[in-house]
Amino acid sequence: MRTPENLARFAAIKREADARRRAIADQDWEQKPAAADPGSQQQHQQPGPERGHGPGPGQQT
Repeated sequence: MRTPENLARFAAIKREADARRRAIADQDWEQKPAAADPGSQQQHQQPGPERGHGPGPGQQT
């Protein structure tokens, strides 16, 4: 219900969540230059037709 008490409670919860979100974003921003090392990044590969689950559509074994 939209009573003044509920609206005030919602506003307080939203302010706390926004503050937490900003704090986390600030931490991520400060840590990004250290994580910019190209050797620390993982390479993700999608399984293709050459490996994985057998022949693709229209291919025969």
